[in-house]
Amino acid sequence: MYRHELRFVLRFGVREQFNQFAERLSQEETARGWAPPRVWRATSGHVNQIVIEHDYTSLDAFRKDRAAFHDDPGSGGEVLALWGKETRFN
Repeated sequence: MYRHELRFVLRFGVREQFNQFAERLSQEETARGWAPPRVWRATSGHVNQIVIEHDYTSLDAFRKDRAAFHDDPGSGGEVLALWGKETRFN
């Protein structure tokens, strides 16, 4: 198994926006048949830390999904661009 993990430390007051972002990203990835994300809040560590994980059967499976995303990001790319440019979570 190979796990891809993203960690975010959110500013106070943006959790609802982040939840919407995570839901849209999950819908896009699931619709494309990619590994579904798991989103959770850390109970230790930084305050407001959120973790997104994807589990893959192998490193090759991870690379296949990521290559497909980079070749054609679809609306998932739009979601990430919106998050990166307009909505600052951290």
